[in-house]
Amino acid sequence: MKPYSSSSSSSSSQRWMHDVFLSFRGDDTCKGFTGHLYVTMEGAGINAIIDNQLRRGEEITAELEQAIQGSRIPIIELVKIMDCRRTLRQIVLPIFYDVDPSDVRKPTDTDHKLVSWRAALTEASNLSGWDLRNALDRHEAKFIRKIIKDITILLNTS
Repeated sequence: MKPYSSSSSSSSSQRWMHDVFLSFRGDDTCKGFTGHLYVTMEGAGINAIIDNQLRRGEEITAELEQAIQGSRIPIIELVKIMDCRRTLRQIVLPIFYDVDPSDVRKPTDTDHKLVSWRAALTEASNLSGWDLRNALDRHEAKFIRKIIKDITILLNTS
């Protein structure tokens, strides 16, 4: 399912199904940082979907792709989101949660199956995003408020 659009040439004319798609698979972050981020988005009136909300029994890949494509700002199911950034001109905002962006730029694994992941990781790590390690004394609540503020500004100006 593609986002509604009156003109395929301009992302500003698209009507998105969601403001933000949050993609974090692990229970460790869904019960912590990601859960707090999602709840704060809801409280700020940001229409967000998180990948653990996807319906049971649905084919995960197809439904994930629909949720990513239907969201104005995906945060981050990397390969598909970077593809949508290129093809749909979405705004992509990476969060580097206890990860050094330079480590992401140059992964050391030599497995040939990771070629598309490496390209997407490199592309994403070169985008301006949020890096908890270097922000607000690593205070997660303040970090989340900064992310929400930045997203709200983007949603209101683009």
